[in-house]
Amino acid sequence: MEKTLKQRMREDLQLRGFSEHTQRDYLMRVTLFARYFKKLPDKLGKEEVKEYFLHLVGDKHASYGVLNVTYCALKFIYTVTLGRPEEVEKIPRPKRPVKMPVILDKGEVHRLLVLTENVKHRAILTMAYSSGLRISEVAHLKVSDIDSARMTVFVRQGKGKKDR
Repeated sequence: MEKTLKQRMREDLQLRGFSEHTQRDYLMRVTLFARYFKKLPDKLGKEEVKEYFLHLVGDKHASYGVLNVTYCALKFIYTVTLGRPEEVEKIPRPKRPVKMPVILDKGEVHRLLVLTENVKHRAILTMAYSSGLRISEVAHLKVSDIDSARMTVFVRQGKGKKDR
């Protein structure tokens, strides 16, 4: 029984250790690309890839995130699954917009923490803001992850399933 292109791509993503979330995003982006032209990606080439990106930028005003995931998904299917890297090699990678982080002054941080009545929530906010951790990383912390003698925090399985 012949495997569908979607099944082949899913297997290629799994073999390379992509997360479930990334697999779902890549498959969705390739599906939207195929629906736009009403053809499977193996029947499309570099002109259609270019046209689709112009559509996303010009007509859809797609965000950097959408453009980047679409770029990565199309690059993956054409390079790995279809073995046709020439179809995407001339498409430039979208530029990441430079955003400056919002930094609260001491008074704003103090007011935020004072207004938070729940001790657990206050501890989570304090840890996240003082250490720069993501909220999911703070939520998964254990008491044993905090070394108060050395003033360090050990994050297990943070973003990208990396310890830091």
